[in-house]
Amino acid sequence: ATVTLEKVVDGRWADTDQFELTLSEGSTKLGTATTEGTASGVQEQRVGPQPAVRGKTLTFEEKGTGTTDLENYTSSYKCTVDGKSLVAESVGRKGTVTIPASGNAVLCQITNKAIPKTSLTLVKELTNSHGGTAGKNDFNLTATPSSGTALSFNSGDTKEVLPGSYALSEVLLSGYEQTGLTCKANGKDLPVKNGSIDVSRNQAITCTFANRDKPGTVIWNKADENGKALGGSEWKITGPEGNGSAELPIEDCVADNASTCTGSDKNPAAGAFKVDDLSWGKYKVVETKAPAGYQISSDAHEFVISGDTLEVTVSGSPFKNLPRKGPVLPLTGGLGRDFFAIAGGGTLLIGGAAAAYALKRRKSNA
Repeated sequence: ATVTLEKVVDGRWADTDQFELTLSEGSTKLGTATTEGTASGVQEQRVGPQPAVRGKTLTFEEKGTGTTDLENYTSSYKCTVDGKSLVAESVGRKGTVTIPASGNAVLCQITNKAIPKTSLTLVKELTNSHGGTAGKNDFNLTATPSSGTALSFNSGDTKEVLPGSYALSEVLLSGYEQTGLTCKANGKDLPVKNGSIDVSRNQAITCTFANRDKPGTVIWNKADENGKALGGSEWKITGPEGNGSAELPIEDCVADNASTCTGSDKNPAAGAFKVDDLSWGKYKVVETKAPAGYQISSDAHEFVISGDTLEVTVSGSPFKNLPRKGPVLPLTGGLGRDFFAIAGGGTLLIGGAAAAYALKRRKSNA
């Protein structure tokens, strides 16, 4: 009788993966063979055929060589004699066969099947609700193994990866923030710990980065001619410039804290203005009502909200108002002293004219 040991390869994880076969009787090696090349199927390199003594039990086994990690493969073996089953197919990398009393050609095969590689897909979910113009592929997405080179992805790219830990990251653009990072493996949630995931064999992993553009804020102040904060003015903001332009009325909030400011102005200090949630673009702010006793200003003050400048102080702030000209009203209300001075002067003039006329008539009558 003869015995032959063959290797069957069903896909390689890497083109450089190879396998070494060994056939032994007890502690004595009867032969070895190491595969070559990248072909699948029955490999040309084999042990035997070589003579075998009937009734003897032989051991056959394999090990990985080159870049081979046998954990990336399933392994099984079987033996036949003259094409008929001798050792049923079993899972493992090592087995035994007893040469039968009848039959001529004993053939044992060890089969390796590559476990499907894990696939990693990185996806970008992007919300531009405040005028941002970035696209999904403007963000550089990366997955970096604990040892090795970072893998770069566009949104939707899929790459085959080896098992291990991977740090997920992205380069944030100005004016954007990350609102979430979630992963699924074979459709089930995969924990993300401090931006990293643990990758196992035979997984299809999809990780999603969620981002949004951030709104802007504008700030300005109102003061009197001496630079003292002046409360009570009203304004309107027009913008952003373009098809979506709108007017936003602003009343000066004067309160103990910002939480009680119910209007658009979120600064509770008199004469101080802060307006949030503005989309990106060019705006104008104009005073629509001056504080009591002061002249209104018709100046239009421009400002721009962008990804690079999300908080803007309007140029020229604080804006000053001049007092109104004319009679000064007393704090308690009613007519002012200027009115009484004018009225008193008029009364004196009238009284003087009347006295002169009376004197003239007395002289005529005499």
